[in-house]
Amino acid sequence: MAAVAAPYAGWLDAAASRAAGAAAQAKAAAAVYEAARAAIGHPVMVAANRTRLVSLVSSNLLELNAPAIAATEAEYEAMWAEDVAAMVGYHGGASAAAQLNILAAVAAGAAGPGGLEPGHRKHRQLQRGRRQHR
Repeated sequence: MAAVAAPYAGWLDAAASRAAGAAAQAKAAAAVYEAARAAIGHPVMVAANRTRLVSLVSSNLLELNAPAIAATEAEYEAMWAEDVAAMVGYHGGASAAAQLNILAAVAAGAAGPGGLEPGHRKHRQLQRGRRQHR
C-alpha cells in the first residue's frame, strides 16, 4: 500500500511547495501594489491643484498671479514625477513577482506517464492479485 501511495505523496509534497511559492508570489505582488498605491498622489490633491490653477488664471487680469501660476504648475509636475516613479517601481516589482511558476508545472510534470500512472497500475495489479487469491 505504501508503494502505491508513494507517487501521490511525492506529488502532494511538490504541490505543497509550489503552493507556498504561489502564496509568496501573491504576497509580494500585493506588497508592491500597496507601496505603489501609497506613493501615488491622491486624486483630491490633483483636483485641488487644477482648481487653484483655474482660479489663478481666471483672476489674472493684470498678470500679477504669474508666480503663483508657475508654482501651481510646478506642484502639478512634481505630482506627475512622483506618480511616474511609483509606477516604474510597481512595474519592476510586479514583473519580479510574476516570474514565479504556479501549480501548472506540478500538474504537467507529475501527472504524465512517469508520474502517477505507475501507482495506478500497481494498485490495479494488487487488487487483481487479491481477487485471485480469494
